[in-house]
Amino acid sequence: MSLRAFKEKPSAIIFFLPLLLLLLICISHFGANYVQMLYQKKFTQSLISKAEEISSDISQSIYQTEAINPRRCDEETVNKLRILLTNYHYTHDVGLVKQNRIICSANWGILKEPVELNVDFFKGNTGFYFAQKVEGIFPIDAKYDIAKRNGIVAFTIQDPFKYFDQANKDFSFNITSIDGLYVFHQFDSEFQFDNEFNLLSQEVKSCSTKFGYCASVLNNRPGLLFFSTLTLTAVLLLLCVISFLIIYFFISYIERTNSIEFR
Repeated sequence: MSLRAFKEKPSAIIFFLPLLLLLLICISHFGANYVQMLYQKKFTQSLISKAEEISSDISQSIYQTEAINPRRCDEETVNKLRILLTNYHYTHDVGLVKQNRIICSANWGILKEPVELNVDFFKGNTGFYFAQKVEGIFPIDAKYDIAKRNGIVAFTIQDPFKYFDQANKDFSFNITSIDGLYVFHQFDSEFQFDNEFNLLSQEVKSCSTKFGYCASVLNNRPGLLFFSTLTLTAVLLLLCVISFLIIYFFISYIERTNSIEFR
């Protein structure tokens, strides 16, 4: 293919090349942004599903404890607590509370000295109260997440969202109460920009239909901004080459259609 037509129309190159390049950059940016949005939506649903699984486990352990009658701290009740505890994966311990003091639990039995729950609880829906990473309750080095309702307390020391923290390092995400006043879990990605770039933030939010919380996945590096400097440079160079080739073939085609040979 001859470059004669290409060389004879430098003004067309100067005019159309930046416009075409800008068009391809916009298409690439919004295409990448669309793919990121799809991933954020899928990840948000995964968070909600996991959170609902955990919430169901903990709430059911409390409901089953409420059904114990009579409910008092004796050997019979403690044995019942230990039996029901085996049915739950995320509930590490369950116990009875009186005057904001733990008086017995499945794992620790009847406490000679009741342990005061000297923490600030967040009041959720359906009468549940929550507290996170509470230390010094029992004589072990552990931080408990606590759920309390009607004189019953359930503990978990597992980190059920650890997999999500490790598997997804590109986006920041959190699980909060519907009103946003209480944070159940939060992960801040080092890959994301600092706070001054929050104007670019792209948030996908989904709320549970069973419990009173929502999951949000945040991305303040939307579209092409998501890529590293090296990758972004390679993409821009590729788009430049594509723009150049498109204009080259277009001008060549126009020239051929007007040539004597084509006629």
